[in-house]
Amino acid sequence: ICDTNQENILEMIQEFRNYLGVIEDKLKNKPNSLKEEFQKASKLREFL
Repeated sequence: ICDTNQENILEMIQEFRNYLGVIEDKLKNKPNSLKEEFQKASKLREFL
């Protein structure tokens, strides 16, 4: 059980890193699109 749990956590961390990379790219290339991402994220949070 511990092994699978650790794998899941590592997977989540990897996905989060990928997401941060996406945000970083957007910040560099077009800062305005980042606002849209945050709006999406806050809507998602409300939904959850």
